[in-house]
Amino acid sequence: MQTLFSQKEILKKPVRKPTVAEVSDAPIILKQLEMIFNDREEYRRLLMQRGSLAQALLDLLQTLYDYPGINRKLHSNISAAIIRLSKKSGLYPRCFYS
Repeated sequence: MQTLFSQKEILKKPVRKPTVAEVSDAPIILKQLEMIFNDREEYRRLLMQRGSLAQALLDLLQTLYDYPGINRKLHSNISAAIIRLSKKSGLYPRCFYS
């Protein structure tokens, strides 16, 4: 599966929590997340991330979790991914550190 961002592209971006307003591509990213959640191997790859990439993903997932109007199932899947990736990586979305 081709993903929206490569690992190198994500690592080049600043590691801070973007606001919902800054995630102008949220509908596209949410659609791609749905595809990842429905593909066991891709979901496993997401959960295997560590370090700065895991942190960037956690921050993005938290921002998308707060995005208005997403359906319950996707909201639940994002929540589960945040919890699972946090446990596996030992990291948390940055908003939890404040």
